[in-house]
Amino acid sequence: MALRALRCVITSALVALVAAAAPARALAQEPPAEQPDPGQMAEPGAPIEVVPIEYFPEGMLVEVTFPDTPSGFKEETLLYVPIAALSQGPRPALVVFHQFGKTHFDLTQNTTFLAECRARGWFCVAPLGATKKNFASLESQANVELVLGCTQSIFGPWLDRRRIYGVGFSMGAGDLSTYAARHLDPWKPIFAGVCMHTGNHDKTYVWQTEPGTREVLEFWFGGTPSEEPFAYRQASTVAIAFPSGMLMAGDHQARNLAHTANYSYYAFQDPFTALKTATVRLYQYLSNFAVVNAGGVNTSDLSALPTAHTWASLDATATCDWLATQQLTLPSSGRLVADRKAQYWWFGLTPQAAEQFAVLDFTLDRAARSVSITGTTALASAELPYHLVGFAAGPLTVTTSSADGSADQFVLTGLLAAPAAVTLQGQPAVAGTDYTYDAGSGRLVLLASGLAQVWTVDV
Repeated sequence: MALRALRCVITSALVALVAAAAPARALAQEPPAEQPDPGQMAEPGAPIEVVPIEYFPEGMLVEVTFPDTPSGFKEETLLYVPIAALSQGPRPALVVFHQFGKTHFDLTQNTTFLAECRARGWFCVAPLGATKKNFASLESQANVELVLGCTQSIFGPWLDRRRIYGVGFSMGAGDLSTYAARHLDPWKPIFAGVCMHTGNHDKTYVWQTEPGTREVLEFWFGGTPSEEPFAYRQASTVAIAFPSGMLMAGDHQARNLAHTANYSYYAFQDPFTALKTATVRLYQYLSNFAVVNAGGVNTSDLSALPTAHTWASLDATATCDWLATQQLTLPSSGRLVADRKAQYWWFGLTPQAAEQFAVLDFTLDRAARSVSITGTTALASAELPYHLVGFAAGPLTVTTSSADGSADQFVLTGLLAAPAAVTLQGQPAVAGTDYTYDAGSGRLVLLASGLAQVWTVDV
């Protein structure tokens, strides 16, 4: 179903619900029918459902069901709208990722984050992510992307896109870290800050250390880690050696979180040693380059609690206080690890082949009109939407180089006219050999050789 149609349906439903003030379902109750594992299949063409859960003086909580999704799995989510605070201007949003075996009602049953959002005038979104046991599967991430995209589309004027935050526990922390690292499109929702409470950030390590999860993991990823290594890495942010528990060398997807405010947290008494190890390893990896990287350990005696592996070991108020200090700023330089064709910050990246990570370093200076894509490996092309970036007037300098010797393509899109001139290493570039321009699509393609090259494009 088109996003515009989704927007109309949900907007109409929310308006009708507010006007009618229909009776609400009990807050702590699970949905009437539990979501079976691995998940209910989507019903093509089925209408979206919006059910009121609870009305508050300051806002309303609804459950939104998407029977028809691109992933093929039905999606359910809780959405809190801070109605009273909308007059104050754009409001932050907190996205809560549930733990293993729970639904989106984990938000109301096991956390106090809804109360925090009510008190602060924040939106709150708690997606199911396709199923109770999703382990950051691509299907679950597609459903979360649908939920957040619809939230932005409907509440755009009231949603502060610079302050979208995430918090997740256990499996949900792994879901959050992976989703945040793989979704960096500036024209879609991006997390400004994330709190990852005792997460499973390496799905291969989960398979190795938690035998009870193997059936579910193999369902989502198509086999064992040895049979489908890329699928497991794609759903992970770091790679941890087994049995040593040490961080493996190389670039991991967590590299993409360098410009996200990260907070890694666990309880000292938590019995899940492997999850604590993964939490520490992610924190250690991010410490090498993250702009904001915080860590915390709850050393309190949790013996009075039913279990030490619990949302309750995290202080929700302190977490939201920390998140509230974070704000999204688009980076001007960094390193990216791309697992698929997608928009990463300023650049649309395409790896050379399926099941392959492309890696590159980038810089972008709009005032100086310069951009670089260097040290690339396994990269087919990088596209920059020239018309959307907002460069100052004048010629654009582009620097390219490849670490693996491959001939990459650098593409400028949105050029309404052919460039007046293109130079390569200070000499006139040859159309058809060094570059191409297509007037119909407005695409200028620089055919980089793989060597270190400097281009000048007079637009």
